[in-house]
Amino acid sequence: MLLHKNLKIKVTPRESGTKYFVLVGASVGKDWDFEKLPQRLRVSSDIVFGYRTKYAFDKSDEINALVSMPVPVTGVIIKECAAYFPKDIGESQKLINDWVKILSSHSVTPILATVAPVTKEHDVKHPGRFASLLAFNDFIRDYASREGLLVLDLEKSLRIGDTDRHLRNEHAQPDGLHLVKKAYREALDGIVLPVIKETANKFK
Repeated sequence: MLLHKNLKIKVTPRESGTKYFVLVGASVGKDWDFEKLPQRLRVSSDIVFGYRTKYAFDKSDEINALVSMPVPVTGVIIKECAAYFPKDIGESQKLINDWVKILSSHSVTPILATVAPVTKEHDVKHPGRFASLLAFNDFIRDYASREGLLVLDLEKSLRIGDTDRHLRNEHAQPDGLHLVKKAYREALDGIVLPVIKETANKFK
């Protein structure tokens, strides 16, 4: 039995069909209503989504808790928030590498998410944040490519374009960092299913 907040769902072991995906993050996952995504996308009932909140860059506690769960987890999406930047890129890389190793060693598929960008106005008010998160996102894509990992590219779906990677104003709350509800529904909901299906197919 999987208990997620007030949501109670019966699941069977992964080998029998049920696929359990968990997003580990902060405000993005919470405001996204990630656990309700299967209903919005009308995916089959054998795919279950969960969310674990961690308001810090270091997600080690949550990663370790997930691989220790009695319910087998199919995939874990690791999502960082722009609020944690600027950040030392070397430290960030080590943590990501450690988490990937932990998940993989427990037969859980790691899925790396890029960080949602910030608006131009936010960039001016918080020097260094935007450049640092872009460097992190570039690392995520390069690292995933080298290691054969899947990427949930939030930045690509939310940014103005390839040459201007700032967050679109229509996706942003007044602080220029957090997202409006419309951004989740119109920009992010649709990019999840292809990644999830690719992961789920490995366990058919």
